[in-house]
Amino acid sequence: MTLPIPSELLLAIFNFAVHTSCDPADQPDPQSLDSDMLMTMEQDPIASAPATSGPTDGRAGAPKVLRLWLQNSRSQPLDIVFRDTPNGSSGDTIVEMIKMAAEHSMRWKTFKVRLRRQKLSINEVMKVLHGIVTPLLQTLAFSFNTIELGDTQFDDLWMSLIANAPKLQELQMWSANYSKHFLAAIPFGRLTCITLIMVRFQDGDLVWNALRSCKVLRTLAISFGFGPGDSPWAFTQPPSSSAVVSIPSLRQLRLIGGSDLCLLLLGLHLPSLSSLTVHTNHTERYMRRLTTDVYMALEDFLTRSRCQLNSFKIRDERESGFEMRVSPILRHSALRDLVELRLGGNGSVEEL
Repeated sequence: MTLPIPSELLLAIFNFAVHTSCDPADQPDPQSLDSDMLMTMEQDPIASAPATSGPTDGRAGAPKVLRLWLQNSRSQPLDIVFRDTPNGSSGDTIVEMIKMAAEHSMRWKTFKVRLRRQKLSINEVMKVLHGIVTPLLQTLAFSFNTIELGDTQFDDLWMSLIANAPKLQELQMWSANYSKHFLAAIPFGRLTCITLIMVRFQDGDLVWNALRSCKVLRTLAISFGFGPGDSPWAFTQPPSSSAVVSIPSLRQLRLIGGSDLCLLLLGLHLPSLSSLTVHTNHTERYMRRLTTDVYMALEDFLTRSRCQLNSFKIRDERESGFEMRVSPILRHSALRDLVELRLGGNGSVEEL
């Protein structure tokens, strides 16, 4: 059912649009459109009721539009996403908008905050989100730079949001150090999708035990990044063969990183995996060692898992001998029923 849009809301959207730059260079990429001034109505397959996605980019005029949108979305479940745009407003404006959204937390189905440019006060955000109840929340993502120095109580805020989300199924986390206390608060047993971006793992046993708790997980995405610096692993060995983590429910695995991916690949057993995506920057100096050679670790992982892939995508930013290195994997029995194949090496991409 399409709801009528009040005239004052249309006027606010129009006023916002005519004062927004039309320079293509100022426009966000297509992946960021959900944070622009777009309002859509869609059918919620889970709740069998309309779900609403709203304007949450923080630019001038956005708070007024958001308030009108929240008021006129009635009792529908809400998908709310805060993401950077080229002309985003100050952190104070975004905190104001988060406060508006928090007043409707009972209707949240999705709540995502991912900001790189704007800095927010973690203390102010904690005040805004303190004590909110989110009985419908299924997807949670939370990451932003803070204006405070030192410890930021980020873990406390995360755990509070998770504890108040009894229906949480999808979790996205950025740049976090996962302590025992923090991991204990995450309901791994009911999560269907986990995305970890630019992560660092402090304790190997904690990581493997957390993954071992996943009973219905269908999608796992992990990014270690390509930049210089310390390894994302604070430990150097995968679990022993008898302690390999098996997740029979997992269907999709997406990985980004260099040789750091090896420890993860050597520690997993995914017999039901059907889609695998790897984006790496392998270099020759890491060749021929199972714990540092991504291609060797990948082949070992496929043999151990005995899965049948329908989709396989791999891109290597550095490997000059990409075709030679990927050939043994393409001949692996796990790829005999392949439907989708995408290869990219040293700047080129080929889709078959």
